[in-house]
Amino acid sequence: MTMTTDQSHPSTTPSTPRPRTEALDAKRKHAFRVGAGVGATVAIAVVLLILQNGESAQIDWLWFNFHAPLWLMLALTLVAGAITWELTKAAVHRSRRHLANRRTSQKSAAVGTTASKP
Repeated sequence: MTMTTDQSHPSTTPSTPRPRTEALDAKRKHAFRVGAGVGATVAIAVVLLILQNGESAQIDWLWFNFHAPLWLMLALTLVAGAITWELTKAAVHRSRRHLANRRTSQKSAAVGTTASKP
């Protein structure tokens, strides 16, 4: 008596799953393209804003009063905003990393105390 397996049904044959790294790489490339497009659009908008605002303006800040080209003030404001953004991202990343480290240390301490009990 011989047994034959029915190969006509695709559900009976094991399928090989697609490697997960390919899907993650595709998402990263797509996100990079979107980010590059948004960055290029913002850069063009900034350049146009600076070119259209070439006149001088009076700046009053705290006890400082001076005249400066408006484009320079816009550029300095953009740089200050970018620095603030990066510092905020770094602080959030550090906070998340600190919380993750604390959680893993609490889990390892909990496992260590339950393992030592007889």
